[in-house]
Amino acid sequence: MEKLAFALVIAARRLKPYFQAHTIVVLTDKPLRKAMNSPKAVGRMALWAIELSEFDIQYRLRTAIKGQAVADFIAEFTLGEGQLVKGKEQWNIYTDGSSNKRVGGAEVVIQTPQGDKIQCMIRLDFPTTNNEVEYEALVTGLDLAKVAGAKNIIVHCDSQVVTSQINGDYECKNDRMKRYLEEVKYRISNLEVEFIQIPREENEWADHLAKAASAEFMLVPEQAGVLPEKKGAARKLKVQASQFVLIKDVLYKRGFSRPYLRCLCKEEADYVMREVHEGICGNHSGARSHVHKLIRAGYYWPTMMKDAQVYVQSCNKCQRYGIPRVLVSDNGKQFNNSAFRDFCSELGIKNHYLSPAHPQANGQVKVTSRSLLKIIKTRLEGAKAVIPAEVGLTSYRVESYDEDKNKEAIRLQLDLVDKVRAAAEQRLARYQNLMAKHYSNKVRRRDFQVRDLVLRKVMGAARDPSQGKFGPNWEGPYRITSWQRNGTYHLETMDGQKLQHPWNTEHLRKYYQ
Repeated sequence: MEKLAFALVIAARRLKPYFQAHTIVVLTDKPLRKAMNSPKAVGRMALWAIELSEFDIQYRLRTAIKGQAVADFIAEFTLGEGQLVKGKEQWNIYTDGSSNKRVGGAEVVIQTPQGDKIQCMIRLDFPTTNNEVEYEALVTGLDLAKVAGAKNIIVHCDSQVVTSQINGDYECKNDRMKRYLEEVKYRISNLEVEFIQIPREENEWADHLAKAASAEFMLVPEQAGVLPEKKGAARKLKVQASQFVLIKDVLYKRGFSRPYLRCLCKEEADYVMREVHEGICGNHSGARSHVHKLIRAGYYWPTMMKDAQVYVQSCNKCQRYGIPRVLVSDNGKQFNNSAFRDFCSELGIKNHYLSPAHPQANGQVKVTSRSLLKIIKTRLEGAKAVIPAEVGLTSYRVESYDEDKNKEAIRLQLDLVDKVRAAAEQRLARYQNLMAKHYSNKVRRRDFQVRDLVLRKVMGAARDPSQGKFGPNWEGPYRITSWQRNGTYHLETMDGQKLQHPWNTEHLRKYYQ
């Protein structure tokens, strides 16, 4: 009894604010209340009773644990009227801003419900304060997320002032800040948005890029041959190309489950799908099983999973008939004969038979099952691939685990990983195109031609400190020799001396003779 009382005292000491604010109900099948309130209590029990007397504690008899567990389970997992099973897609926006005397930089990182990250770096060529830059990043992030189709958004910002003003904790007194606040409230009027302040160290994604955007001078990388201009994209292309090989003028892909997978064109893919699905050896399997059979047969094409889903869905026989995978029957002669087993084998149906009603045999089956269960538990206790709870209470995945089949399934999935990666890249590119289109809809393009004369903006160390504010803002003229990509040009002086780095059109203006 003293152990139970001591446990209650320790809980009251650790959770004292909760004990003081609420009525505590203690469920027990022991006479704990009688022992605590007994006038004969002496020693530690008496001291503990006095310590617990300041709290509102009620002692109730604990009912059957099994019945209570079922009731709690039903109450927790039963949905009410109008309650949706499927949750809303959650978008996350991380914003940050940085500014100096001349320019400011805002950075937005948008995380889609699928886990893709979209980064947007904004350069502000006008004097701003740190709070104004934070608002600029916030407005841009909301616009981009809305264009991408976001409805439910959580905004993570490391500025306490901006977050508190939007949530209504702080009053906004500055006129410019009020206009920013009105713009934010206008954008969130038809969205479900939650604003959360986070520490700066948890906002590293946006913080580094915001500092880079506020830098006064940024270099543009050189173009390298026919490969993509970005090193990451060029390296990715080289890695993808290394996975394919030509053998006797036939293209093969190096696989994980098979050494080489033959790459098929559209006509060849249609033929093998039709033959494997409904041919002599076909069993009208589902799309996933269909693709695995194609890979085991040594074939590959990038859209095989999507094509298999469309083919299986449009199969006439699969729409009219449903073929079972397993047929369970007793040991009757009408089911347990060679003709029936051959018929099921042709359709890919497995035969499972019930054990006969024989007391001696049933007893042997129980002993065998108990021995097998003991062996399985012994093997699970030595494994490290499950959580500790699954050792004592085995789950379905643990009982059904087969190491060889699991390794084979992993290798089959690795053969399809290129399609998953390509779909993620296409989805990310679609988001980026939508955001770029929205961001550039009011941009006025300035394009120059080769041999045009331009002036270059004077920035950073190029300024003469002795001239102060009266120094020129533009220098030149320079002649354009070539262009690297849209908006980036190589320059040379009028004497033919080429400049070391390319320049962006943002820092150039046309020179008229």
